[in-house]
Amino acid sequence: MDKKQVALNNWFLFWIIAGFCSFLFGGAFINSDDKSLGIFGFAVGVFFIVVAIIIEPVCYLFDSEGVSLVFAFLKKERYLWQNIRFISIGYDSRGHILSIPTPSYSTFDIDGKVEGEGKWYMRQYIRKSRRTKKLIEKYWGTVEDSDFVRFKNKIKKWQIKKQKNIDAHFTDEVVKAEREARAKVREITKPYADKAKIYNLDLKIRFYYVTADGDEKKSRPEEGYVYTACAEISYIGETDEDRVVMTDEDLLYVRMSKTGYKCVENKKSAVTFTDALETVISVINEKGIEYYCD
Repeated sequence: MDKKQVALNNWFLFWIIAGFCSFLFGGAFINSDDKSLGIFGFAVGVFFIVVAIIIEPVCYLFDSEGVSLVFAFLKKERYLWQNIRFISIGYDSRGHILSIPTPSYSTFDIDGKVEGEGKWYMRQYIRKSRRTKKLIEKYWGTVEDSDFVRFKNKIKKWQIKKQKNIDAHFTDEVVKAEREARAKVREITKPYADKAKIYNLDLKIRFYYVTADGDEKKSRPEEGYVYTACAEISYIGETDEDRVVMTDEDLLYVRMSKTGYKCVENKKSAVTFTDALETVISVINEKGIEYYCD
């Protein structure tokens, strides 16, 4: 028989450390006015230590003949490779009740005959870690997935496939709506652009994504926004930004859902936008651009 390889059980260490921390907590309050907290800390510490000693193996010993689960004061649990039918990846759902960071709940479940008489405390599984995984693959070979893990992997693959499909069509609705909104705005503003030229005015239409905080973006943000058309009116050849009159109109109200961008059209936008353009162009022609810029 070759030299034994040791793999510590991370959960045993976890409970020991938790017990030690509880003792420190209890010690900090035992001589204070909150003595009850000190007693509680010591009681919890004792509980954690008992859990570590009785429920969890201290370590796992691997050799060419088998694997042993070594407990602090209880008889070791040993399996010979020749008496193991298969080893599968499992999950210790019984312990999954803590909301604090803990070692992995994954296990290597052993389907085989234990050496000697079976005891109530024997686990029939090895806690999964990088060390135990390496040693099991060295001495045993390929580890099979349990039915639960296979089912969980199927669910995961389905979720990945679903998410890929969602990602592929995440912007379909809003891209189409924005494209139609731009085409509509260009169509309804063309007569006003022609009219502006007669008055030596230049009419430019730009489109922005306006977020809830009022920030104007030129690309689609990963949050809700208002798709907005902005008309810039100035004299042809004007280079002074202070002599440009702007008026804007909300075209689409966009929100984000789990399956993509969803939008609602502002059905009054065409009327209110063209009315604003008609007013601005007429006023500039009659009173000059200074009416708005000074």
